[in-house]
Amino acid sequence: MVLSFSSLLQISNGQQTQVEKTHGASIQSTNIIHLDDLFKQPYKQNKYPDIKGSPFYVDDWRHADLVFTDGKRFNKVNVKLNLYTQELIYLSPGNIEIILKDGIISRMTLYDTSETGMPVSRLFISGFPVAGKDTSFPFFEVLTEGKATLMSLVKKKITETKNALSPADEKEFVSIETIYILFNKEVKKCEKNNDFYISLFSDKKDSIEKFIKLNKLKCRSREDIISIVKIYNQL
Repeated sequence: MVLSFSSLLQISNGQQTQVEKTHGASIQSTNIIHLDDLFKQPYKQNKYPDIKGSPFYVDDWRHADLVFTDGKRFNKVNVKLNLYTQELIYLSPGNIEIILKDGIISRMTLYDTSETGMPVSRLFISGFPVAGKDTSFPFFEVLTEGKATLMSLVKKKITETKNALSPADEKEFVSIETIYILFNKEVKKCEKNNDFYISLFSDKKDSIEKFIKLNKLKCRSREDIISIVKIYNQL
């Protein structure tokens, strides 16, 4: 699968220096723009009382820095990412949940906590659909960034299982991860074989082949793929 990379992810240095970072507001010149001013439509969250698990990336609200496709920046706003609907929900200062329009955000830094309790930040990028018939612009989590950018797309789906002791089927949210790579302005779905990366990084073919052989990689795991992309970015 090959997708054309949109210029939505390109943010010029000029845009970065003209925008002062604030909490929930973007200041450009003397005009203050609040997210509440841009989106008046409250978010109507679907309830899933009979489904185990959660549709969200993280259940609780998290601070995030947002960069819009037009260069506006909003820092330390409260958001939730719904991986079932691929929607980003913003919590206004008045505790109103607002859905952010599809395709308007190019980058999001989400502030979270690791399994060991340490603060971490996770970078997401958006701005292109994942398939020709898919009109949504999902959020790809960046695994490693450079000449080649490796990205994880996690979607949640509802599965049903039969239970002989229950009168109804049990439903549960399950996560499905697909790894993509952004390279030479194209997004490709990663394959789980060595030849894919040797061909993709043909400009450094000998070095990539040597690295794969030396480390006995099969490119079937997330870790193997990350290591190959990281070494390519260092070449």
